[in-house]
Amino acid sequence: MAQTHQLQVDGGRLTKRYVSWSRGEHRREWAVLRRVHDRHPDLVPEPLDADLDADPPTIAMSLLPGTPLPGGSDTDPQTAPATALDANRRAALHGGLDVDRRAALDGGPDADRRAALDGGLDLDRRAALNDGLDAGRRDEALNGGLGVDRQAALPGGLDAARRAALNSGPGVHQQAALSDALRRLWSTPCGDLPPRRDHPAELPAVMAERMAGLELPGRAGEAAHAARSFLAGLRLGPARTTVLGHGDPNLANYLWDGQRIRIVDFEDAGRSDPEFEMADLVEHVGARGADWAGFLARFDLDGDRLLDARRLFATFWLHLLRPGGPAERRNPPGSLDRQAERLLDLLS
Repeated sequence: MAQTHQLQVDGGRLTKRYVSWSRGEHRREWAVLRRVHDRHPDLVPEPLDADLDADPPTIAMSLLPGTPLPGGSDTDPQTAPATALDANRRAALHGGLDVDRRAALDGGPDADRRAALDGGLDLDRRAALNDGLDAGRRDEALNGGLGVDRQAALPGGLDAARRAALNSGPGVHQQAALSDALRRLWSTPCGDLPPRRDHPAELPAVMAERMAGLELPGRAGEAAHAARSFLAGLRLGPARTTVLGHGDPNLANYLWDGQRIRIVDFEDAGRSDPEFEMADLVEHVGARGADWAGFLARFDLDGDRLLDARRLFATFWLHLLRPGGPAERRNPPGSLDRQAERLLDLLS
């Protein structure tokens, strides 16, 4: 998907410089950050200052501790290769380590790395990071002291088994923490805020227009035909409850520090409802590695509305994964067919 912003980290300060802002993303994010932080200061970054009229506009906020939840990307985790951490994940990783250890993990000068490691890790782990052990012992030493995301940050990344673990999605404790974080976000008053991007009153018509006449090969074509029939009869109607929706449930936007989840990236946030937000989360292509049944059971949801919203977002991703679509190049061959099967299963 297109990059909407650039990030610059300076100590504990993160500056977000918008690459595109035609939808007023910068003003929306600033308003939501201030609103949520005022009520839940430990849930989101502290808004520090903003230049909303600049070209490009910028927002400065505090840098949060934690690492992104596993599976967080716009890439199908079933076949996604592991890569070095992107700027967002490196920034998140930096929030969870002291300065000397950050220098060590980031590959600073050898002398500095040794000094940092001598202060924080036992002999075997220091040797592992300094290439003092053979591959097998390095692997064993690192596994004892670093989580999956931090292992990925180290030179050499992860082997295939650990890449699979990283892409498997949040575990039970992380899902529990995520449910707590979302409940707190949802409790924030939002009656005077605009609806989230692609809101429930808008997205069905948008998807009906996008899917009209779309020709796809094989099972994807069958799924597109079934989706058109579904959209023609879809009537979501008013929700039972209005909440402040995050609007961007990529798992990379949920930072886990081992105990709690904090939330970042509010460019698309606004008024929504719990069923719509849950559907957006569990149908995100980057969240496929997790079993969400227990997570969804934590919430009092309208089952019919949730199912319709899941079908809607599954259609949304089928369209993004179409040949030439914005998500096709970020996903390996077969992603469109897997999405088609998922959609057909939801529609059956």
